[in-house]
Amino acid sequence: YEFLILDNYYFESGGNVSTTSYQVIDASSGAIIGNGGQIANEERFTFSIPFVQSMQPPPTMPSQQIFSGADCHKVRVDLVYDSSPVGVTWVLNKLELENDGTETESLIRFFTATDSSLANLPLSTELCLDDGNYVFNIYDGLGDGICCDDGEGSYAIVVNDQQIAKGGDFEFQDAVNFSLPLDVGE
Repeated sequence: YEFLILDNYYFESGGNVSTTSYQVIDASSGAIIGNGGQIANEERFTFSIPFVQSMQPPPTMPSQQIFSGADCHKVRVDLVYDSSPVGVTWVLNKLELENDGTETESLIRFFTATDSSLANLPLSTELCLDDGNYVFNIYDGLGDGICCDDGEGSYAIVVNDQQIAKGGDFEFQDAVNFSLPLDVGE
């Protein structure tokens, strides 16, 4: 099968990227087949039924479908799960300042582990992001983080081949704020 999502807002707004998000779930197993956000024009991926969850996260959309232009930064989220990966979720949002001064978050990408076969496995997700302020949140439903009570899990955020954050020893949530481009001192 092929999943296709079209964003008419992209055309009607003269090429602005919308802040829509979606999640495709296999109803029989509850497995996440694919997910995404910030759609520029369209996103698509193929899958088979019955769905067999692989050891990889849902397909990452090509960077030119998320952002384009000279201000694109290569960002990678590296994650090693602990022995209890089910219920671990990470979310990357772009922080934006509205005209009235309020700060809003726009979903860029998220991934939720729904399969215990991900235990102790490393996974990486690569993105291409434009200039701006971002927040990475990681959640653990068990409240013991991804290190060190139930394995040696960890996460790292890498921007243009430079590690800017790492962690894993938290309870229910950890957060990292960062800005692109990186400051010279980061």
